Amino acid sequence: MKLFSTLFLLLSINAFAQYNDGFHAEPEVKCTTGECLMVDDRPIEMIEMIDREGYSYSKVSSRSSIINILEGNSKVCFNGRDITKLDAIISALVGVTNSYYVQGGHFAIDEYIGTHSEIGFVVTMKVISDYNPREYELIKTISSCQ
Repeated sequence: MKLFSTLFLLLSINAFAQYNDGFHAEPEVKCTTGECLMVDDRPIEMIEMIDREGYSYSKVSSRSSIINILEGNSKVCFNGRDITKLDAIISALVGVTNSYYVQGGHFAIDEYIGTHSEIGFVVTMKVISDYNPREYELIKTISSCQ
């Protein structure tokens, strides 16, 4: 038993040392399009893809729920100038949230409205939940990154 615990300790220290050696660290993620929703300095963007037949389509770079992004304590801002890109990113994240709901998740977005104002992009969503309250309105203003 003592041999097992010593071996486990050595392997744990080795794994920790490898993770912190600079070669095994997670690479910094950057905004490649210049039009990104920044969440705690991590970009979410629409990426242009090409399918097997050669047709192009857009795909959101995150599988995060829009509810987790907007209701949490995250710092959220938009670093681009084209508000239609921000609207497309949020619409895609609404789709991600609704796909989780269909697969057994607990929240869905019934209605999404995005409007541009002087203070930023105002996101208004009607959220449906399995929990109380069953329906509520989520309003969040996304400002430009400084």
